[in-house]
Amino acid sequence: QKNSLIFGALASLSGRWNSLPMFRARHAVSTRYLRNGEIEEGVWEIIAEFFEHVGSCLEAEAISPEILWDTYSWYIENYWLIIRETVEQLRIEDDDPTYYERFEQLFKRMTNIAKQEVGDHYFRDKDALRNFCIAEIPLAKAGIGTFSPTPSSSIITT
Repeated sequence: QKNSLIFGALASLSGRWNSLPMFRARHAVSTRYLRNGEIEEGVWEIIAEFFEHVGSCLEAEAISPEILWDTYSWYIENYWLIIRETVEQLRIEDDDPTYYERFEQLFKRMTNIAKQEVGDHYFRDKDALRNFCIAEIPLAKAGIGTFSPTPSSSIITT
């Protein structure tokens, strides 16, 4: 029964991660970051909220860290590093250190697993983030293309 709960959690996460709003957010954040090192205002939260939820699933032991590492670590590690400064600034401005803390803890867990799998030399730098965005933009565009035509108010920018 536990396996069916894990697979149910994975299916639910996959559905959200591969949804039209998420593909749009991923495209917008990656495009803006690649263009000027900034993130898309009002859009990055969609990604952060998703990973906050993933962190809650991990905390509740609804899914194992190894399965999450196999499935989402590439995204978790890169998106956290892309939005980290913005989150840290919000924590200071609002005097609330809990903003996206599950996402941050998830990042730390995934990074620790990566170091175990790859070695202590594992790290993500600005070039790695740039390469991530270069790969993520066409992936998100392709995902958007699997849905019916979108209204002109789409958040996708070229």
